[in-house]
Amino acid sequence: QVEHHRGDTQHLQSHAQLIDSLRTQEGLGTEEKDLLDEVLNKWDRCNELSDERKETLSAAFNQMLDFEKTLADVGNFIDTVEAQLIENEGVPLSNVQMVDEMIAKHKEIQAAILTKSADVELANNLGENYKGLTDPAQADVIAHKLDELNQKWESLKGEAALREAALQRARDHTAEIDSRLGDLMTWLEEQEAYLKSCGPVANTYDDLVAQLDEHQKVHARFGDHQEEYDSIVIRCQELLTESEDPTVGESLDDKLQDLGNKWDSVYKASMARQRAIEEAMQICHDFQDSVNAILDWLPDAEAALESLDPISDDYETISDQIQELLQLSCFMADQNTAVEQVYTLAAIRDETGPALSDEEDKRYKEMGDRYKELWNKIGARQDELHSRQEALEAEEDLANFDITEWKKRFLRWMDGNHERIIDLFRKFDVNKDGTLSHQEFKDGIIQSGIPTPRSCFPIIIKEFDRDDSNDINYREFAAALKRYEFKPKTEGEHIDYEVQRAVDRCSCRRRFNCVQVGEAKYSPGTDSSKRFNGVLWRFGNMQKLYLVRILSTVVMVRVG
Repeated sequence: QVEHHRGDTQHLQSHAQLIDSLRTQEGLGTEEKDLLDEVLNKWDRCNELSDERKETLSAAFNQMLDFEKTLADVGNFIDTVEAQLIENEGVPLSNVQMVDEMIAKHKEIQAAILTKSADVELANNLGENYKGLTDPAQADVIAHKLDELNQKWESLKGEAALREAALQRARDHTAEIDSRLGDLMTWLEEQEAYLKSCGPVANTYDDLVAQLDEHQKVHARFGDHQEEYDSIVIRCQELLTESEDPTVGESLDDKLQDLGNKWDSVYKASMARQRAIEEAMQICHDFQDSVNAILDWLPDAEAALESLDPISDDYETISDQIQELLQLSCFMADQNTAVEQVYTLAAIRDETGPALSDEEDKRYKEMGDRYKELWNKIGARQDELHSRQEALEAEEDLANFDITEWKKRFLRWMDGNHERIIDLFRKFDVNKDGTLSHQEFKDGIIQSGIPTPRSCFPIIIKEFDRDDSNDINYREFAAALKRYEFKPKTEGEHIDYEVQRAVDRCSCRRRFNCVQVGEAKYSPGTDSSKRFNGVLWRFGNMQKLYLVRILSTVVMVRVG
């Protein structure tokens, strides 16, 4: 329209020279003057209308420019503030100071919005004026722009209000969490300081009881604060779920981790303290219970020992008495573990505590003295019983000892081991002086394994030491053995010799029982040429009958 009006104005002004020339015309008639006046009036009117149109169009154009400029300015402001709100959309629940900083920044944004409200009102006024100056179609466009502007403006104010409420809630939550976390952390630090100031475990049982009672009261406070600890953890989890800002998770995770580490550390230290006190008390209880248990059965064991009959002179009775004492000894041996445990606990308490009280020390010493005394009495009675039993065995051995039979058994042993008299003498002669001292002779007999009662050695030595010179020369040794040298001649004698030689290996005090019944002939079938001789013997306590025969008397040896 401005351009069109400029063209119309130019077209109008193109006739200005003609109009000016008409104004200077002279000599016109009345009708011509009237016509000229009419033309000049119309010319002036057209110029007035052109100027009015120009002013109207200029005012409308300026209003349009102001409207568009104001509209663009408000739109840019809205876009900028929306971008800032989006950028700061998260609410970091880290600490109150940070949230306060964000609230301060948001208040600046809200102040800018309040200031910009005048421009929004101006844009609406300009738009309304502009609508009145333009055509209906353009007025609808302006109305749409105004509606869009107002909607965005109201949305911006709503978002800012929501952001303000969110920040205020965040500050309240942060202040609440910080306060609760701080209170619980302060309490944990107080508990930690208390545990460090407690010192070592008490050294007496009474002090341990008092110490445990005090510590249990302190430790019970963990139960009172457990609900608060769980509530804080749950609340933090809820905040983490509500917030979309990753920094919230990092901040709360750090705080929860610090709190959890401190809680676990102090709680474990408290439990360790309680366990140490309880273990020390348990050592006292175990020690007291063990000492009391031993002192409970010691009188019965002492009474059992005192009730035993005096040592008898009968061998079988002594054997029964040894078995009775052995039962008591086994009972005492079964209790050794308990006694050793008491000694171990006493050593632990002596080294690491708690120390024995006067009463405990008195009962401990009483237990140890009575236990040792009982064992000494058992050992003394056992030695006396064995000594008496050995004396009776020696008397029986001396009464039943037959030197001739012993020599026969000794010769059979030599024959079975292929020992010559000279070789055996040299073996017995340890110091190689050509004679056997009584001790060398005795040691040689014992090492040979021939069953020989110790009490009978004087008889044997006297048999070999004919001149009472306190040593045995080879002549005496050989003469004592050759007088009883026996070589079987018949098969029956050979069988008897082998059986006796085998039985001689028995080292029991009562030799293996065997009795010769008689000779027998045996033929496995009808062929009498295969008949062989044998000897019937009864063996063992059951006296079972066996036929004994020689399978082979020839040994073939290949040399080289």
